[in-house]
Amino acid sequence: MSLPAKASAAAKQHLRLHLVSGIGPRRFRQLLDHFGSVEKVFDATPAQWQHLHGIGDKISSTLQAHHGLQEIEQELERAARYQLQIICQDDDEYPRLLREIPDAPICLYVRGRLLPADNMALAIVGPRRASHYGNEQAYQWAMEVARCGMTVVSGLARGVDAQAHRGALAVKGRTVAVIGCGMQFLAEHENRELADQIVDAGGAIVSELPIGRPPDPQNFPARNRIIAGLSLGTLVIEAALRSGALLTADAATEYNREVFALPGRVDSPASFGANRLIQRQQAKMVLSLKDLLEELGHAQPELQHNFTQRNETLFDQLQNQLSDEEQQLLGVLADGDLDLPAIVIKTRLAPERLSHLLVMLQMKGLIEQLPGQRYARLHK
Repeated sequence: MSLPAKASAAAKQHLRLHLVSGIGPRRFRQLLDHFGSVEKVFDATPAQWQHLHGIGDKISSTLQAHHGLQEIEQELERAARYQLQIICQDDDEYPRLLREIPDAPICLYVRGRLLPADNMALAIVGPRRASHYGNEQAYQWAMEVARCGMTVVSGLARGVDAQAHRGALAVKGRTVAVIGCGMQFLAEHENRELADQIVDAGGAIVSELPIGRPPDPQNFPARNRIIAGLSLGTLVIEAALRSGALLTADAATEYNREVFALPGRVDSPASFGANRLIQRQQAKMVLSLKDLLEELGHAQPELQHNFTQRNETLFDQLQNQLSDEEQQLLGVLADGDLDLPAIVIKTRLAPERLSHLLVMLQMKGLIEQLPGQRYARLHK
């Protein structure tokens, strides 16, 4: 049940309550559980509303002011103007994973399309001011995840978010962006061209905020919880000790979703938060796509199947796309696993360059790291 310009009475009621100032997802659930339906919420008296914990004169007055449907009709007109769907919790199109969280958005404003395939999604998050390593890894991980049929979810910000979306698009995969403002302000967004590319590729831009709500820093923690709620797991690429990416990881933990982190340099402030997650066992360290899918695959056997199928078909394709150095490194490992000093001797590559190539080949699922700094070739 989508609502661009026309909507059922029930759907309008959901939107009507959504537009009431002071009624967030948890308050919405409280009212619905107590009164039984949105219609009965509005049929109640101020005394009945105030009988509930946390509802005082201010919210009661606002509820009374919304007995007319003018605000709803105006919002539907704006939705039609910006070519949006408005999806409510009772609608079939509402994402199943998001519906499971305790503070699920009352309504979602969607530009583009959400699909059932998005129930197999991974959030990839990190800082706006990411390092070269962070941007590169976000792009590479998104490519690999999308190749396995997962939807990449992120926040459309510069840095890691943007690179994650671009990585998914690069392999014609699905990606969904969650923004922290109303859709009216998407035209002013720093990544508005990327947003257009996501929609043109069949993905979606999502917000829970009314169409005319401007950007505000206080919107972003709530935005981050939607990113986590839409996803089976969250991968933290980089994070400072105080970071929005850590808020997303916290939300994922609260929702009993998997949290993964990519280790970074111990002397880089951009990696302090991600490394701390690993140190405190609040996130599983991942070095390759195999690590991640081994965790998610227990609950999603389709992912394991996709991963196996991908490795069987992608190896030959990748062989033609590898650089001369990557080909050389694979050749050195053809006869068996080697430790790092032996690889340096055989390839004659500078250690820093070799380290980069080893990470890239692990990301592509062509080699794996063994105990004792040994590396082995996978497949063929």
